[in-house]
Amino acid sequence: MNKVTISQWIYPIDQLGKMATVHSVFDHSFNLQIGGHLINVANYSGYLSSFGLYLPDAMFAQLFPYIQQGNKVKIQKQKLTAYSIKGVQSVSWQEEEQEIVDLDVAKMTIPTEQLAVLKEVLSNENLEEKIGLDLTEETKTILKKLAYATKEELTTVDYEEITRFLIGRGKGLTPSGDDLLVAYLSILKLKKDSRAEEYSSVLAQSNLSTTDVSKEYVVASMQGHVNSLVYQLYQDLQEEKDKNIIERDVQKVMMIGHTSGKDLSMGLLLGLQK
Repeated sequence: MNKVTISQWIYPIDQLGKMATVHSVFDHSFNLQIGGHLINVANYSGYLSSFGLYLPDAMFAQLFPYIQQGNKVKIQKQKLTAYSIKGVQSVSWQEEEQEIVDLDVAKMTIPTEQLAVLKEVLSNENLEEKIGLDLTEETKTILKKLAYATKEELTTVDYEEITRFLIGRGKGLTPSGDDLLVAYLSILKLKKDSRAEEYSSVLAQSNLSTTDVSKEYVVASMQGHVNSLVYQLYQDLQEEKDKNIIERDVQKVMMIGHTSGKDLSMGLLLGLQK
């Protein structure tokens, strides 16, 4: 990734305003908060968040020393300017130096046989033992509803109970319950399953008591946007790539974060049961 790469979901990057606040800082990324949303500015090769902006090595290294939590960053269409006690630092790029990536799965169509391949690959991973949720009886009941309850069997109360149980459940920057629901929603949207709209409607009306970062992933998933590794998996399925490529894609997804990738994979598997 030598170009500045931007998720379609946040493009143009100045659509929410011109002055952001540094929300959180990590080794190779930071989040900017603006207009009630986040922009994830990162330098991870091969990974783009659904609300992500990738900066190539030199550009990221130039800006990063000026990024501290609470600092202001001015956002322009092709320019970021950080204001710090160290001074002011900008990075900018030309239109031809950027790539806008569409990570919206709702537009995709994947053959049923390919979804069956994905289900088989995921089923072989013993995901129940790897996810970050404790498999209590209550958890098992909720996961069973996600997997097997038909839209006729589910009431608004059920949707509310499931989302209330999962959102914010688990440790980390993106709790396991959130990751699971994000992936689950994406597979329902992919299958044009009306349950996706029911869950999205309930989520839109919930106060989403979870981390800000996780909340942004959930909001993006309600619109069909996923991270680039999940999108690549879907793209390879759509293009009917060989099973070994699908297995490789699943392994890449599973390696995200501590348990995030396993939780996402579990969400995919649950969404493929019906």
